[in-house]
Amino acid sequence: MGTYDVFQNFLKCVLTYGRKSEENEFEFPGFSVRRTRDSLSPGSHIYEMAYVLRRVELNGRGGQDGECPWSIRQTAVHHKLSTVFCEMDSEPVAEASCRSTFLLITASDKARLQFENCLDRVTPGRLARLSSWNTHRILIIDALGGWADYMAYLGHKLKEQTDRVVLATVGKPVGRMASVLDFKINFEDRQELKLVEDQVLDLQVILPGILDAVSGVKKTCERFLSSLSSHLPEDEKLEVEEIVDELDEYCKEAKILTERAKILTDRAMSGARMVSDLLNYEGTNALKNLAMEQQAESKVMSTLAEKSTKDAAAVKTLTVITLLYLPFSIVVNFFSTEFVQTNDQGHMQVTSNVWILAAISIPLTLITISIWWGWVYLVKGRSKSGRSSSWSDLRGPASIPGRSSSC
Repeated sequence: MGTYDVFQNFLKCVLTYGRKSEENEFEFPGFSVRRTRDSLSPGSHIYEMAYVLRRVELNGRGGQDGECPWSIRQTAVHHKLSTVFCEMDSEPVAEASCRSTFLLITASDKARLQFENCLDRVTPGRLARLSSWNTHRILIIDALGGWADYMAYLGHKLKEQTDRVVLATVGKPVGRMASVLDFKINFEDRQELKLVEDQVLDLQVILPGILDAVSGVKKTCERFLSSLSSHLPEDEKLEVEEIVDELDEYCKEAKILTERAKILTDRAMSGARMVSDLLNYEGTNALKNLAMEQQAESKVMSTLAEKSTKDAAAVKTLTVITLLYLPFSIVVNFFSTEFVQTNDQGHMQVTSNVWILAAISIPLTLITISIWWGWVYLVKGRSKSGRSSSWSDLRGPASIPGRSSSC
């Protein structure tokens, strides 16, 4: 930079290069221009421009593990233009001679081929009349060339994602064609859409930067033409005017691309909201189904509890009946006495000692029932005392009113 006396703004363009883990579109500088007087040639001026042109081109890696087939690259441009006035005896007005110095970093192969073709079309005798503004024109054409195809690729990716969301079956699939028409949407689709969304959002930064560079070159070229219009040869003047008109068309093209990028961004945002809404709906639907399953399970548990209560009541009834009949069975078996006999006429009659059955069985039944009820209340009392003691342990020792601890 010291050899060619490059102004410092070009250093910002150089610093955008280097090894990076990821691209940051906000670190690229805008268009810079400086006009100074040439101290060695009175009346002459020096124009200096520095800018970065972003371009997109195919990388040949499309379809490999879902990798994007396009790559965004850059070209840093520095142009130093010096004007020198030459007095000629045959001309009343001094003729301006221009000397240009270009510094280009990572120009594309297409741009280099255009430079070679442009130089081949110029005859050696007319080489000095080749306008330096033609270099900017070639670089700008190369930079604008691939963005329309790249945006079409992003639009196609967005349409693929949004079509899957639109055709996705919401809730449970129904019908014979459910397995064919059911498009499953999960969080991976949202992640893939997020990558496309980020690529679209980058266009909102890149394309205005290109528009700024093209507009800056056009304005500087117009300023150069207006200041040296009377000193330039006629053929060079016409060539510069043609380049100015062409740069104006490139400005319009860059504006159109910028507007399309905004529309593409709106589509990306809309698709992202649609996927997020669908995922939220599916989550809500899953919670609803889970609540319905829990409700059905609660009904089953309630039925089981009701059945268990009925079974417990039946067991309790059987227990009471057993308690009533057990003492009588013991007495009968113990005495081995027949309290009912059949007389000679074939009729059944109670014996005279039947009072023994009542005298022993009734008190024994009352004693058995009393022992059972006593055992039940004893078990309940122990369980209540156990719960109260555990609760007091959790609360801690109770404080005694009227006493306070002192240190």
